[in-house]
Amino acid sequence: MPKIPTYDNYLVDQSVNPSTRVNTTLTPEMASIPGQQMENMGKAMSSAVSMAASIYTDQLNEANKIRVDDAENKAKEKYLDLLYNKDVGLVNQKGINALERTSGKSLTDEYVENFQSQVDDISKGLGNDVQRRLFKTKADGMAVLFRGNAEKHESQEFTTYALSVKEGSIKTSMNVIGLNYNNPGMVDVEVDNIKRSAAEAGRLNGKSATWIEANTRDLLSKAHKISILSAIEKDDIIGGSNYLNRYKNQMESDDILHVRSVLGKQVDAGTALAAVDKAFDKLSPQIATSDTSRAWNIALGTESNNQQFDKSGKPLTSSKGATGIAQVMPETGKEMAKELGIAWDENRFKNDAAYNEQLGRAYFDKNLKTFGGNLAQTFAAYNAGTQAVLDYRDGTNKSGKNPNKITTPEGIPPFKETQDYVRKNVAAYEAGKGRNTEPTVRDILLSVRENLSDKDGNLNVSPTVLKQAEDDAVIRFSRYKSSQAQRDDETVGSAIRGLVENNGNYMALPGALRANIPPDKVSQVMSFATKVATGTQATNLAVYQKLTDPAYLNGLTDAQFYTLRAELDASDFKRFADIRASVRTGKAMTAAQDVPSGAINEVLNNRLRNLDIDPTPKESDTGKMQQIGAIKKFVRDSVLETQMSLGRKLTDVEVEKKIDDLFAKSVQFKETFAGITYGDVKNMKIMTMKVSDIKDIAPGAVERIKADLKMRGIDNPSDGAVLDVWLKMKMKKNG
Repeated sequence: MPKIPTYDNYLVDQSVNPSTRVNTTLTPEMASIPGQQMENMGKAMSSAVSMAASIYTDQLNEANKIRVDDAENKAKEKYLDLLYNKDVGLVNQKGINALERTSGKSLTDEYVENFQSQVDDISKGLGNDVQRRLFKTKADGMAVLFRGNAEKHESQEFTTYALSVKEGSIKTSMNVIGLNYNNPGMVDVEVDNIKRSAAEAGRLNGKSATWIEANTRDLLSKAHKISILSAIEKDDIIGGSNYLNRYKNQMESDDILHVRSVLGKQVDAGTALAAVDKAFDKLSPQIATSDTSRAWNIALGTESNNQQFDKSGKPLTSSKGATGIAQVMPETGKEMAKELGIAWDENRFKNDAAYNEQLGRAYFDKNLKTFGGNLAQTFAAYNAGTQAVLDYRDGTNKSGKNPNKITTPEGIPPFKETQDYVRKNVAAYEAGKGRNTEPTVRDILLSVRENLSDKDGNLNVSPTVLKQAEDDAVIRFSRYKSSQAQRDDETVGSAIRGLVENNGNYMALPGALRANIPPDKVSQVMSFATKVATGTQATNLAVYQKLTDPAYLNGLTDAQFYTLRAELDASDFKRFADIRASVRTGKAMTAAQDVPSGAINEVLNNRLRNLDIDPTPKESDTGKMQQIGAIKKFVRDSVLETQMSLGRKLTDVEVEKKIDDLFAKSVQFKETFAGITYGDVKNMKIMTMKVSDIKDIAPGAVERIKADLKMRGIDNPSDGAVLDVWLKMKMKKNG
């Protein structure tokens, strides 16, 4: 029996559309297949077609899904970029930039539209409507989510911006209050603004009414605290106190306690400061004597020796009737009392020195104005009368004291008493005399305590306030003394510099400069003028000794250093000036002129100590200072002389050898008594000798040296100067 063929696989062209019918026409071979087998075969073919259609559909769906997923990913990328791009991302749009867009749209609408536009562009690139429908579903969900994020961010930025505006408004109001503590109207306006802004900020933050009220009170309290402290900083303690009383009901207790404490301290400080100010005001005439007061003090001394009464206790009265400490004529006293606007009291005129001096000072000041500050004419007027001076100045005779109507130099009447009076007083004034006795720190402290006490002497303040006032007084007095010393140094330095420039002509110095020279320095300056004029200036070896200490030399101010020009001859002063200049400018001196101070001091001090001689004696021991100064000057001069001959600076080793050579030299002598020489020959190191040793070793030598120095214009040479000459003589002889 023939075999019927079977089919295990049915091939279906995947490119065939599932809706297309398959050709089932039988071939000749198929016609021979029995019916049942044909039926089975038809079923198999039908199943294969169905399977092919399902496979095609699945593949198509998968393709659509892939395209839609790709589009969704692109949309997500756009989504994320629009949200988070570091330059233009939505979440990076802050503050006013988020709230006011150049597009004129809201931030949300602008970015949602942008997102939708990019979604539309992605959708256009899809292959069929099925893909577009699927993508639209996903994109719509993303758009809803994007809008939600945008609206949330925009809302947050609005809240943040609104809060910043309110906080800025609050801070501005607080600053305005601090600057206008003394303007209640403006303060009240800003207080209302703080209340309103604080309430709006609280609501924006979602705070409760209770929280808003507490926060507003805290803000107001801080604003008022700032305002009160501002008043205190401006030393307006009363203003600060008044402000506290006005607004304390709007302040927290802690802030009230703080400002009260500060106000209390400032009140105490103000009380202390006022007491110190009052003390210095009271003593100011003594602290800094004006030129007019100096002239007046000189006149008082000449008139009455500063006495109101004579030795018998009666009012001091001249033969012409001038009375009291100021020696004022009664008629002049009445006139001055009227001009001063005070009552004339003859009893006080005779017995009250302060009242008498007040009238005399008024007359003196009046003459000073009348004669345009001409001190000589003012003194003459006080002695001979105002009109007498006018007569001799102008050639008139209204006083009856110039019958010939002559004029005199400077308008000084030709009366011996008056001319002697003027000459004496002007000379005293030009010498810097007439200054009040300066108060001590004890005087200041007593005055401060008096200002803080009642009439019975009992303190009106706490010990703390007293201590504060006393400390301030001491500090202020110390500063005054320091500044005064600096001014005095500058004045003396200027005077000395002027004398060097004008070859010692003291009277050629400006009058104001001469008048300001400290009284205790006038004789020194005038002596220096004489030395410069006569070329007899010599170095004070005690001063020289101090200047060999680099720390002392470089620690002097320029003014202090220049005042020492009066204590050094020109060459020594220039040498120390060069050393100072080298240290200050950093510019090295020439090798030969560069004194090796460090090496000299170290070696010399060691050698002197080995000989039981203190190389750094106390300043009060003038003899020792002169001796050490003479030794150091001789050694330094010797080292410089050697350096100049070599044309270079000595090394430390060479300095040590040079000093040892100097110390090795000695002088031989025999002791003498009553003019008789006896005993063995003795040796003494030249470098260790004192003036007393010279007198013992070489009788008459000191006198000869002094006589020689006197011939050079040095009338009273110091022991140091004598020792310096002796050392040079002996070293040269033994050299």
